[in-house]
Amino acid sequence: MDEDPQQLTLLIQNLTTNSIDLNLLLASLAMLSLLFCSAMISGSEVAYFSLDASKWKEEEDKTSVTQIKKLLQKPNHLLATILISNNFINVAIIILSTYMTDSLLDYIQHPILSFVKSAINWSNTGLAEPPEAFNISGTSNPDSLNFSKIS
Repeated sequence: MDEDPQQLTLLIQNLTTNSIDLNLLLASLAMLSLLFCSAMISGSEVAYFSLDASKWKEEEDKTSVTQIKKLLQKPNHLLATILISNNFINVAIIILSTYMTDSLLDYIQHPILSFVKSAINWSNTGLAEPPEAFNISGTSNPDSLNFSKIS
């Protein structure tokens, strides 16, 4: 099941000759800023839950210490807020990366890429098993691969 080397060459040429428009540039800037936000939120989770209250004695009068203590009085709420916000940001990153991938790749000429993308999207859903086995059939619509149960 070797792919034609010409198809791979066409794919690479398609990627290099596509001019990056303003939407892709804005999407990549947004994705980079979301990645930064995700890193900061993950870092805040580690920072908050690794604090040792015994080291705060000399800095009792600072307002930041009192705010941190107030947040740590309800650690379950703090953790839930951090995790939910990080999940929202990660979903936004996935949406933007899917938009960028769809804009850059031509799935009509390369149906195998469409299948791989669909398989990766399915694996990110968290389902234990696919509802049906994957079976590729030719399609002109890149978003609608036909899946049917293999007997």
